[in-house]
Amino acid sequence: MLKHSLPVVAIVAVATGFLFAKPNDPFCHVGDIVTVELTGEIAKQYAKMDRVARDGDNIEIGAEIEQLLPDGQIRFTHVKEIKSDRSCVRIIMTGTFDDSQITTDTRSESKSVSLSPGGMRVKTNGKTKKLRIHLNDFRNVKIQSWQLLREVGE
Repeated sequence: MLKHSLPVVAIVAVATGFLFAKPNDPFCHVGDIVTVELTGEIAKQYAKMDRVARDGDNIEIGAEIEQLLPDGQIRFTHVKEIKSDRSCVRIIMTGTFDDSQITTDTRSESKSVSLSPGGMRVKTNGKTKKLRIHLNDFRNVKIQSWQLLREVGE
């Protein structure tokens, strides 16, 4: 009897583990901000569109993760609006990169918070995660510059 019940118990245990196991938490989610480091030709072209005095050798911008694709690719978007007295220019960078290209910097930080004004302060130990990607060419990346020519109304 024991000989026949042992395989059944093993199968039930494995099936229960699959049913109640939590899926692995991906290291990034839609809506997360990723720091994009631009170097080389892509940094030079971005600097030209940005109209800000910088050398174009190394530029860091923030981008939002828009979509996690099934093949392991991550789609991101960066939008920057530059307003001057007479014009408005919008820079939009979109692209995809492989999830293996992303690096994470996890930093522990301790904060002192109060639940109410004048209340007792409590120290918290939290971890922050900073996502980074390095781009040096236009492979799977597009930068667009749009200019507002005319605006009517309020």
